[in-house]
Amino acid sequence: MKLLLLTFSLLLTLAMEAQDSWTVSYRGKTVLSATGENEARNTVLISRAGIGKSSIVLTYRQAKPQKGWVRIMNVYSPKDEELYEIQAPLIAVTATQLRKWASKYNTVKIYSWYVPVDPELKARVRVRRVHLCTIRFQ
Repeated sequence: MKLLLLTFSLLLTLAMEAQDSWTVSYRGKTVLSATGENEARNTVLISRAGIGKSSIVLTYRQAKPQKGWVRIMNVYSPKDEELYEIQAPLIAVTATQLRKWASKYNTVKIYSWYVPVDPELKARVRVRRVHLCTIRFQ
């Protein structure tokens, strides 16, 4: 019985550690911490009037990085138009950019892709984007 309990607790610990996570910081404070896709929960509200000089930073922590793969972060408009792209596990959006998007859109969404560097492998692998965060302007 003790062996079964020990084995179960070890497996549970390993499963918890092997999970990707991301955080969103705004004005130097963490406003969102997540480990899974959930468009309703993974939303950050930002006041248009209160943007000032504050940037927003999304940091992605991958549990098990693979060699030969890269993380791409994208920001999309409500009409699914790409507004910004960066090849890094971190995306920092300046206050200027936030003000520009807030004047045009009510929301923008941040997605992530994890793609192989090798073009041959890239052609064979099906990759889907992962919703990380929705920024809703008020």
